[in-house]
Amino acid sequence: MPLSKGQLASFAAEHDTKILFDTSPRHLAGPGDGRHVTHGLAAAGWTLVSDPLNPLMVLRSDDVDRRLILDGTSHLYYWSLQSHTGGEEPHWYASFSYRTPVEIVAAVTDTLVTPPTEGAEDPDPWHTIRQAGWPVTSARQAHSPDGLCQISRLDDDMLANPWYIEVRNYQHEHAPHWWRAVFHGNTPGRLVHAFAAALTDSAPLLRSQFSDGVHHQAVQEPIRRNGQQLVEAHTSRLNELRGQVRAARRRARASARPTTSPPSRTASPATPAHR
Repeated sequence: MPLSKGQLASFAAEHDTKILFDTSPRHLAGPGDGRHVTHGLAAAGWTLVSDPLNPLMVLRSDDVDRRLILDGTSHLYYWSLQSHTGGEEPHWYASFSYRTPVEIVAAVTDTLVTPPTEGAEDPDPWHTIRQAGWPVTSARQAHSPDGLCQISRLDDDMLANPWYIEVRNYQHEHAPHWWRAVFHGNTPGRLVHAFAAALTDSAPLLRSQFSDGVHHQAVQEPIRRNGQQLVEAHTSRLNELRGQVRAARRRARASARPTTSPPSRTASPATPAHR
């Protein structure tokens, strides 16, 4: 599903006149524009397979094994990423509720569509979390410096020890959730790491002053950039992602191509001399 000029123009028209604010911390920045995720998957060759008039949107990878479900009717999980290896039950899934910042969700989907380096080991999310300065309170739990976001690795054999991330409205264990995310335990570790790295990154996210879902404790500072720069960064990211995916596919085709050596030349018998 290649992105059309009209789709990019629509994104640009909506953003290029906005006054943007550096919004931090990231987990309180609000959802942002969902096209940050869907445009990235489209650039990577994913296809819309659902009714475009249905609030339940489904994008599917070209190998049909992976799908992204965007459920505009859900009160629990808004984004759902699934991988199927046969049958209806997913082998693994990751789900994110509505206020999850789209840049953090896109870190997962961008990593998913970009094949890892052959032989590379999955990075450790806990190491990244510690490096960001988030307190790790036990072998399976950490939280943000403001105490509003908690990361846990649950002891649940049914879900293969899933990851669970939740942000609360205020600092109390019984406070209502602001947003939450869950990764099935079979989710590739590099995807969990991508989420953890994007979540704990100290760089602010760009939001307009009255963006929907910005938490009341988020800090917004005006910057000397306008929406046009956001549009340019968005387009540049899509072009880079498209190039990475195409390069990975070329490498895959080259490695799958059978290597055949040219037939060896055998010495021909000597031609008898004419008398």
